[in-house]
Amino acid sequence: MSTAPGSALEGRPVAQLVAGGTHTLALCRDGTTVAWGRNQYGQLGDGTTTDRNLPVVVSTAAGSALAGKTVLEVAAGASHSLARCSDGTAVAWGRNVEGQLGDYSFLDRSSPVRVGMEHNIHFYDRMVTKLSQGSSSDLSLALSTPGPAVTNPTYTAVTLTSVTLGGTVTTTGGMAVLERGVVLAKLSHDATPRIGEANVMKFQTSGSTGIFTVPASGLQPSTEYAYAAYVTTPGGTAYSPLSTFFTSFQDLTWSYNAATDVPANALDASIASGGTLNLTLGFAPAPGTNLMVMRNTGRGFINGAFSNVLNGANVDLEFNGASYPFVAWYFGGDGNDLVLLWRHNALAGWGLHPGPNGERERHSKLAPAHVGTPEFKGKTIVSLAHQFDATGEVGICLVLCTDGKVYGYGDTHSLYPVTTHWPNGPMNSKTVVQVAAGLDHFLMLCSDGSVYSWGGNASGQLGREANSSVEYPVQVIADSRSALHNRNVVAVAAGKEFSLALCSDGSVAAWGRNHVGQLGDGTLTDRSIPVAVRADSASALQGKIVTAIAAGENHSLALVSDGSNGGFLKVWGSQGGAIPQHVPSTGDTLAGKTVIRIAAGRDHNLALTSDGMVAAWGDDSFGQTAAGGHFFYPRAVPAGSGSALNGRTVVAVGTGTDHSLALCSDGTVAAWGHNGSGALGDNSQINRSVPVEVNRVSGTSALFGSQVVALSGSNSSSLSSMAIATVVPHGILGGDTFLVEENSTDVIHTVILSDDVDTSSPRTFSVGGTDGGLFTISSGGALSFINLMDFENPGDANDDNVYELTVTATETGLGRLSATKAISVMAPRSSVMRRRPSGLGTMRVLTATSPSPR
Repeated sequence: MSTAPGSALEGRPVAQLVAGGTHTLALCRDGTTVAWGRNQYGQLGDGTTTDRNLPVVVSTAAGSALAGKTVLEVAAGASHSLARCSDGTAVAWGRNVEGQLGDYSFLDRSSPVRVGMEHNIHFYDRMVTKLSQGSSSDLSLALSTPGPAVTNPTYTAVTLTSVTLGGTVTTTGGMAVLERGVVLAKLSHDATPRIGEANVMKFQTSGSTGIFTVPASGLQPSTEYAYAAYVTTPGGTAYSPLSTFFTSFQDLTWSYNAATDVPANALDASIASGGTLNLTLGFAPAPGTNLMVMRNTGRGFINGAFSNVLNGANVDLEFNGASYPFVAWYFGGDGNDLVLLWRHNALAGWGLHPGPNGERERHSKLAPAHVGTPEFKGKTIVSLAHQFDATGEVGICLVLCTDGKVYGYGDTHSLYPVTTHWPNGPMNSKTVVQVAAGLDHFLMLCSDGSVYSWGGNASGQLGREANSSVEYPVQVIADSRSALHNRNVVAVAAGKEFSLALCSDGSVAAWGRNHVGQLGDGTLTDRSIPVAVRADSASALQGKIVTAIAAGENHSLALVSDGSNGGFLKVWGSQGGAIPQHVPSTGDTLAGKTVIRIAAGRDHNLALTSDGMVAAWGDDSFGQTAAGGHFFYPRAVPAGSGSALNGRTVVAVGTGTDHSLALCSDGTVAAWGHNGSGALGDNSQINRSVPVEVNRVSGTSALFGSQVVALSGSNSSSLSSMAIATVVPHGILGGDTFLVEENSTDVIHTVILSDDVDTSSPRTFSVGGTDGGLFTISSGGALSFINLMDFENPGDANDDNVYELTVTATETGLGRLSATKAISVMAPRSSVMRRRPSGLGTMRVLTATSPSPR
């Protein structure tokens, strides 16, 4: 043991000396810890893994758990080291494959870390009084005694950017001093960054109890923070458990200058009671535009709602006298964002598709057609889930609308209800935010984080104890036996006979059939009660936060938030085994890219990157991966010349059993793969290995003149495709106002009528309450006077002869629509017709409404 110049022991008397497996520790009388020997796991604690034949000082630099500490005792294991500090904390470094460092990880550490550093670990708020030692041991032992008790502090007076914290502390022996309360960022479990702190009080007597308060200001709005109290005693420092609070949005005012504007980004957004939303338009949005209001960067749902814009409320914004119809949806975007959705939309379907009233229309929709049921006409559709297999025994579509209810149609001979909401039923008070469909079962996620299911249950895929099928929603088990216990679910997915749930803490639960490990719990045992997908050291999910899930026929796919070199994707089941594995990255297709969306078909998968590239892998029997063969690592889907993706940016992906879909930013859809049932929508039954555009031709496709805004999601049990498309409500276009002669038939305005207007149904027109006998309409939508004399005094008009002209028509798939516009007309009794002078005419657009269908 050298004390020569260059040795860290030079001039330092040694108080304690211990030997590990291949290294040695010395505690010096000045409190310095010194080490030498083997260092392949960082057991010397000097920030390196370099072996040392001269003693070096264990790091006390910033970031080391020994910074500012006084060491009282050291101990050494086979390849790790321990230290006990005067404040009652224990510190460790070195090998950690068995968790011997106690830092809630399995990572080796070359610098000291605190033992029990997580607030939910029993060791966290106790004072260590003795350490074990043993040169051949990978086990760490410590004797601890309770410290002072600090309650969970409470918070009061939460405002937009500040909070006042309060709590109590009770000492257990000796004199205690409450040093400070600290507000810290939620992402950190230590005392940094300190946003607000205060010295609040002191105790001088053993066993004292007292109250403390800590003000904190300068916080970010609608952000989650953690806070704790620190108590110092002669035996060390005690920490209260970490608690959290949200700062809030009180009011939000914004004027949109582009559709890409985002007024607010927030972590797990919280909206203050009584807060208001004030939005205006600075541009004219195209039909189908959705406007992001609040992008929630956390994984939970938005907490609260603006008092003047509740979920599902109609929001009409005006620009240049024109009114644009939106509806508020607090579960849009990535599933937890506040978005204004274009209010008028409809369903289009193609392929082997279930028709209303139990019809089975095989191979009848080779191009998109309007589909649906009167129950959701006039509603704004948010998302959908469907299944329709080759046997024709199953065919159901679920449609989620902004009223938070689910409407269904299809095979009425099966066990599935037409609507999932009955008076006093289990879902009556719930707001549904997502739906998913398996082969014969369905899942619904509610805004309170609960999950309901119904349908077939032979393998336990409903998450209820009895394996019998049910024809009404039942809640998936979430008691103490379930992996969903005390967790909030934020997304669901359904495989052939199994189910997945993503929780707000980034964990995944699964239940149902498990014969190839699709539940990811390390077994092949079917489960009727949700189990946790493994995230231990044997799993590719260890230490990962899952952000999205998808279910294939018998495999599961997960997207994690911290991937590198394409390592965002994890798989288990038929493509990975009973424990989550990394998706192979051979070929480096995803290198340097960020995956933002995933989808799973029967045996193939899709991934969408942030730059709009689509990658695919898995079974390619029908061209569904566009890879020219079976590959089990991602390969780019062709986007060059000859591909419908050429020159387009993909914003969403979807799958069917053996086909793939991509939604582009221009509202078009590309498809490739199996097409025997017309699932590609290109008016053929030819399989495609290169993306083709879904038909949008006038007179052939229901998508003509519309933009697709959403696809039915990942689906491994359907030979059909479905999409949500925008609808331009019937409007009235016009230019100048004319001076017209009595009985003139001059055209004054044009009515926008979509191609699918039911010409057999009467269309009515009225002005100021007078019936439609005043006008005629041509097949092209030209609106003309019949009798001007009747028009001169048709009812209510203001002093400027401004009348409200209302046009009503019936449209297939949408029901009855109306549009209203103000017009100005002067009708002098003259044989000369002339234009009214510029500036005298009045033309303003009023709100377009969609009344209930007839």
